[in-house]
Amino acid sequence: MSYCNEKYNAKRYMISLNELNFFKELKKLLDIMDLNLLTQVSLYSLIETKNKKYNYEEFNKIKSKSIDFIIADKKSCRARVCIELDDTTHNLNKRKKRDKFIDELFESVNIKLLHIKVKENYEEDIELIKQTIIDVMAESEY
Repeated sequence: MSYCNEKYNAKRYMISLNELNFFKELKKLLDIMDLNLLTQVSLYSLIETKNKKYNYEEFNKIKSKSIDFIIADKKSCRARVCIELDDTTHNLNKRKKRDKFIDELFESVNIKLLHIKVKENYEEDIELIKQTIIDVMAESEY
């Protein structure tokens, strides 16, 4: 048996059930707004270190982190708004520390980041989410 067969399995789901529920509602909304929706994007695909040559310490801080959702232009695929879906794990001290770093990081690179609380159903909130996205995109420089 090969090393890979012994050590790895395919994940059954790429995103959690909470994320899937939110994805479905957000996708309907963004299709109408003519925007793309990306999920579970690695931070290093979105943000780069300033000193690219030997900056392993800073790169290591983002290499294993991802953002739940990115709303992007269809033509350029430029990130317009990022969303973290906050479930109960965001109440843990380790997660709070990670969230603080992520918030500071996104602010420093001028990418708007929204935190949305997990719910069973987003149908009642979708208009508020839509208006928030519109408002954030209107004030965004990025």
